[in-house]
Amino acid sequence: NFVLEYYSYLRADNVTGSSATPLVNLVHPMFSRVTYLSATIPLVTGGTQFTGLSLQNTNAADSGIKIELLDANNASLANTTFILPGLNPDHAGNKITRDVVADWFPSPPSGAAKVKVTVTSGPAVQVLGMLGDTSTGTVSPVIPQ
Repeated sequence: NFVLEYYSYLRADNVTGSSATPLVNLVHPMFSRVTYLSATIPLVTGGTQFTGLSLQNTNAADSGIKIELLDANNASLANTTFILPGLNPDHAGNKITRDVVADWFPSPPSGAAKVKVTVTSGPAVQVLGMLGDTSTGTVSPVIPQ
């Protein structure tokens, strides 16, 4: 006798491209059903550790996304924006998973302490932070605030 458990989840398509950090490309994020219009995670950089971020849009409409690096006082130091496409007849949604520094902010400003995700247009998205370590080959989830 044994018990077999299965947890269903949406398998969205990856947006075009990949991370500059090979370990990030191996991650298959498992999102909570919670969606965010704004979310923050700590920024960890240094040595072999990195902060990753994965976003998933399961809505019919596209979502405009703004990623910011904040200092300890929540002042914005740098930002980037992009569109995360929604559903279409060919797939169940889109997701993007990247190393925050290597892929979006290759020269992060000194004093950067947090990563903030804001939906600037469209519906809320699912967000999952990651703390990775290339020396151990591990990635742990970081729940956004």
